[in-house]
Amino acid sequence: MTKPRRRWQSDSHLIISLGFSAVILTLLAIIILGAVRFISIEQAQHSGLQERNHKVELISSMREIVRKRTLSMVAISIYQDDFARDEEFMAFIGQAGHFVGLRDDFLAMDLSQRERALFDRVLGIIRITQPLQEHIVEQLMEDNREGIDEYMAMDLPLEKELLTVFEKLIAEQRLQTELAAQRAEQQYQSAYQQITLLGILAFLFSLAILFHVLKRTRRIEQQLFEEKELAEVTLQAIGDAVIATDRYGNTSYLNPEAERLTGWRLAEARGRPVSEIYQTFDERTMEPVPHPLYIENVDALSASLHRFAILREKDGTTHVVQDNVSPIRDRDGHMVGKVLTFRDMTAAREIETQLLIQANQDPLTGLLNRRAFEVALGEYVYEARTESSEHVLMYLDLDQFKVVNDTCGHEAGDELLKQVALSIRSRLRQDDVVARLGGDEFGVLLTGCQLDNAVQVAELLRQAIDELRFSWHHSIFRIGVSIGVVAVTAESSDTATLLSIADSACYMAKDKGRNQVWVNQPGDSEMSQRMSELAWVSQIHEALDNDDFEVHAQTVLPVINGTDLLPYHELLIRMYGPSGDLIPPGSFIPAAERYGAMIRVDAWMLEQLIALVESPEVRDAEPAIYAINISGKSVSDPKFREQALARIAQSRRGAHRLCLEITETAAILNLQEVACFIRELHALNCACALDDYGSGLSSFHTLKHLPVDYVKIDGSLIRDICSDGIDLAMVETINRIAHELGMTTIAEFVETTDIMHKIAQLGVDYAQGYLIHRPAAIGGEEPRPSSHNLELVKK
Repeated sequence: MTKPRRRWQSDSHLIISLGFSAVILTLLAIIILGAVRFISIEQAQHSGLQERNHKVELISSMREIVRKRTLSMVAISIYQDDFARDEEFMAFIGQAGHFVGLRDDFLAMDLSQRERALFDRVLGIIRITQPLQEHIVEQLMEDNREGIDEYMAMDLPLEKELLTVFEKLIAEQRLQTELAAQRAEQQYQSAYQQITLLGILAFLFSLAILFHVLKRTRRIEQQLFEEKELAEVTLQAIGDAVIATDRYGNTSYLNPEAERLTGWRLAEARGRPVSEIYQTFDERTMEPVPHPLYIENVDALSASLHRFAILREKDGTTHVVQDNVSPIRDRDGHMVGKVLTFRDMTAAREIETQLLIQANQDPLTGLLNRRAFEVALGEYVYEARTESSEHVLMYLDLDQFKVVNDTCGHEAGDELLKQVALSIRSRLRQDDVVARLGGDEFGVLLTGCQLDNAVQVAELLRQAIDELRFSWHHSIFRIGVSIGVVAVTAESSDTATLLSIADSACYMAKDKGRNQVWVNQPGDSEMSQRMSELAWVSQIHEALDNDDFEVHAQTVLPVINGTDLLPYHELLIRMYGPSGDLIPPGSFIPAAERYGAMIRVDAWMLEQLIALVESPEVRDAEPAIYAINISGKSVSDPKFREQALARIAQSRRGAHRLCLEITETAAILNLQEVACFIRELHALNCACALDDYGSGLSSFHTLKHLPVDYVKIDGSLIRDICSDGIDLAMVETINRIAHELGMTTIAEFVETTDIMHKIAQLGVDYAQGYLIHRPAAIGGEEPRPSSHNLELVKK
């Protein structure tokens, strides 16, 4: 009997193994078949939906372009400002090209007969409206409004019809989507029935081995018991808190960490609704939040809810926790409970909060920093546009702060900034936004405030800071503040532009004498000029980045031919405008000097000068001097002087041909530094000229202490030398003293032969002006014939 029993057991094992293998293979086949079928259906549906969505995007974009083009046409007819009209005109023109690209993309797609018919109607209408709109815009741009109303009356109905056809095209896409969804649903049903049938067959097949499986149930139960014990030990040991519930939401288990965080013991909590044991609140409002175990579809989605919330213990103690939920299912997939796991994130949240504060707060004053202020400003700009609310932006820049910083050190400066920040914050409402924007600059955003009231607040802040007396080590300082004010309304532009306008208004307050409030008003010509200069600065930097400059030269010749004086060429800069035209330096140099771009311009010109004198054309030509102007900003900058000397030192073969022209005003302001710079230039065999001498507060003391090679007498003295005795006497004196000091003189603005005669009589060495040579591109116009020189005069 023993052998047959063992044989039966062996056969049983074989049957079970074969049976389960067959079931597994069948299930795998079902899964693969179902997956392939569902994937193919989904891919087909997704492909069709993607194509229709793309069509809708193209149609919507074309419809939006048509609408914007019509709005641009209407805007051109309304705007009185030429710049605004030009901007709308450029937008009107650009939208046509964009539409052509979208049209071609749409026509390249697979279109149904109805789609093609509707789009042909669109193109037909556009063939009528396009020339009509272009004719209207051309007349408006020429300020010819004759017949405009009739043309617009003809165009607008067509535009309306065009938009209607676009809506039909979109509706067609929706219809096609619905039909595709119905087809996909039918395919899903068919696939589902097939897979269900295969599943039933697999189930029936598995019943054949059920008898053998039952015999092994006891062993499996023992294994389950062991696994449960293992799970219990694991849950006791892990660091996360775990709460398990039954299918009705009643607590069935808490691990030790859950007991610690909730304040409930397992014996107390078992059988109670989990909402009594675990209740969380919103971090900001402390309002109860929906319980994670009761959120819908958690059972269907096996959802994991990662969030931060406040957990309140039984005794009222709170913790910051992060939780997630997973359903517990039986082998048939039915949910029999849920598991809530959560982690104590109090310490981590505190660190995160501190990091957030550090990221948004100025560490010195405790106010917001610039980044956080810009974010807040952006939010209120959006609110002003969407809700038509009004706010006011103020830009504050302390006056005389540098005196405190330089006199008493940065520690004193920091303490002063703290006091100023406290003074500003204490005089504003709780909802107003205050920030330190950097250095000694502050930003204030008055929320829900009209401009008239804001001006009073700005004056209050100005007066408070003006009355502030800062004491440091027995010294008392008084400072002021310049404030720029700009309204934030529905018409306001972006955050960066608003800050730029407020900064410009603040600059205007400083420019008007400091310690003032300047309110930006529509039509403010001075503000417009400053903004125009800022636009020049942007264009200058772009030109520097793209090398969009051109060098011109003006030749300076000796007054008397036959002398051993070398020809002298002054290099002048020109900038290419957006349309390719050359812009003279008088248009952009003032802005470059005012807003810190001049050092880059001078560095660029120095590179061009050195490249020119090192070129074979100049190196192999007759000896001559080549000069450029160096601005006062550059001369005053130690870094520029250092880099200029280093660059000239690299060009020793051409240094003897170089000359740097420094204005008299810059020399007076930095006399010792300029004198040292000139001596260093001489050490490199580079010449130096004192430019525009006589234009400012001239002093022969300046000449005596500046070892320049050339003195360029300002054109304001030369222009009227033939009719003004004082100018004549001044030029004669300057020329004589310069010669006594061993310097060579150059007369600027020599434009007539009479002036040429007069400077020759005075003994001036060189003449520069349109009589001699008009500035031209390098290699362009040659100097005028020498008959204009004094060789003819002497005869």
